[in-house]
Amino acid sequence: MADTTFTLAEFPGVTFTVLVGSGGLPGLPSNSMRIIGTIPNPWYEPDYNYGVDPSGHTEVTDPWKRHTELLEVTNIGLIGPAGPPVPTTTPPPALPAPDTVEEPTDG
Repeated sequence: MADTTFTLAEFPGVTFTVLVGSGGLPGLPSNSMRIIGTIPNPWYEPDYNYGVDPSGHTEVTDPWKRHTELLEVTNIGLIGPAGPPVPTTTPPPALPAPDTVEEPTDG
């Protein structure tokens, strides 16, 4: 299944991506689902040379994350159902209603 992306007017600039399955991540079951929200990094500069960074930043320590194109702003994970919430077999018929017997009354 291909990833699904969508946007919401309530969160301008954020693109949400729905990932279904483990995605190769260890520990995630195949019925998992993640919704990840990302925004474009305004400081993205893929050719930035950290070897000449005046502050000594590296790809790991750079607070502007200049080598990261999309910044993750939300990450929500869910585990989907492993099966239907009810049995798939037809339920048995109801028992017939008991016969009512009228009891004698005094009077």
